[in-house]
Amino acid sequence: MDSDGQPDPETVTRFSRLPASTKVPGVPGTCTPEACVSGRIGEACEGVGDDVACDSAPGAGDGYCDACPITGGESTENEMFLILGSYYLLEEDSE
Repeated sequence: MDSDGQPDPETVTRFSRLPASTKVPGVPGTCTPEACVSGRIGEACEGVGDDVACDSAPGAGDGYCDACPITGGESTENEMFLILGSYYLLEEDSE
């Protein structure tokens, strides 16, 4: 939310800002836009190309469906996350 209590489209994961490598189906970090970032900001939409669902008024042409849910992935637009599982065992003296 921004200072006036409205959704802030700059603080969400945006499909248009993801690198091309994450736009391939099956690759971690791929997303499908589910919300509007302009026009009717924060309203639901049905993915890339559904900008008309985001228009502030019928035929306005000011809508943009581009906000995705946060996912783990490979880019800074996603939640980068890496599990490291290394450990070692100390050998006990047998003396």
